[in-house]
Amino acid sequence: MAGYVDLHSHWIPGVDDGVPSVDEGIALLRALSAAGFERVIATPHMRPGMFDNERKGLEAAYEEMVRHVASSGVGVQVGLGCEHFF
Repeated sequence: MAGYVDLHSHWIPGVDDGVPSVDEGIALLRALSAAGFERVIATPHMRPGMFDNERKGLEAAYEEMVRHVASSGVGVQVGLGCEHFF
């Protein structure tokens, strides 16, 4: 099967309780690609007092990881969202 979109994934390292390293983020994306996913949206936590992320910092971490994804040859498209706790 192919063509899946993962709308909830934690593949950006160092921003929440997701993957701890670039290598593990790439490995996660490779596994999702092998399972038939074509697009994977990062949804890092934004939870005041627990994960004090802000948009600017998440965008910077995402852009850095996108460079690693591009050079790794992983066959998925990526995007950025967030998991926001109100």
